Amino acid sequence: MEDENYISFTCPNCGNSVEYLEQYAGTAQVCPHCTEDIIVPQSGEEQGVALPLPIETSRLTLRKLTTDDFDDMFEFLSDAQTFQFDDRGPMDEDEVRRWLDRVIKEKLSDSSGELTLGIARKSDGKVIGRIHLQYRDPSRQQASLNAVINATFQRQGFAYESLYAMLKFGFCDIGLHRLVVMCDSQNAAAVALLTKLGMRKEAGCLRDRFVNGEWSDSLWFAMLEDEFPGG
Repeated sequence: MEDENYISFTCPNCGNSVEYLEQYAGTAQVCPHCTEDIIVPQSGEEQGVALPLPIETSRLTLRKLTTDDFDDMFEFLSDAQTFQFDDRGPMDEDEVRRWLDRVIKEKLSDSSGELTLGIARKSDGKVIGRIHLQYRDPSRQQASLNAVINATFQRQGFAYESLYAMLKFGFCDIGLHRLVVMCDSQNAAAVALLTKLGMRKEAGCLRDRFVNGEWSDSLWFAMLEDEFPGG
């Protein structure tokens, strides 16, 4: 049996010494001391890296949500048009509050491996959407993405800008091997968007989701790390 090699480094959040197996280099893990998310450095590097949040784009800030974002979130999470192709349906006020309370506490290093960020315009700080990443395998090398944009701000390039930023975050910052996105087969705008992002249509599921009173088909798009431009 081969010897297991460890990377010893300092947590950027609490300053304590941490060790992880070399196989976790470049991935997001948890500091056992302060329980904050950290990125394990490459072998030979002495300092870990804090999760690079918020994420900045030309027009947007992708950031952790707070209770102050309730009004902006309720504005579109309660809108039936937002969930036209979604089997979950709009939320009422109590559901949005419970959802917001939960996602505020999310950490990638938790057992569920989820991260939800608000999509805020730089021009006025308004949260116009949310984007969600979740690990799909025990090794945390694969994840799924899902984005929701307020209907008022759709078709302005915000979905493309935020999804591209999260692809870059996944492949370049937290060491993912593969990312997938699911969309409704009837959602032509989403299909065009994912194709424009360079994702491959890999699979289709026939009548697997019950949406607005009828069974609907799903399409799955994927991208590997070496397929991401500049990844």
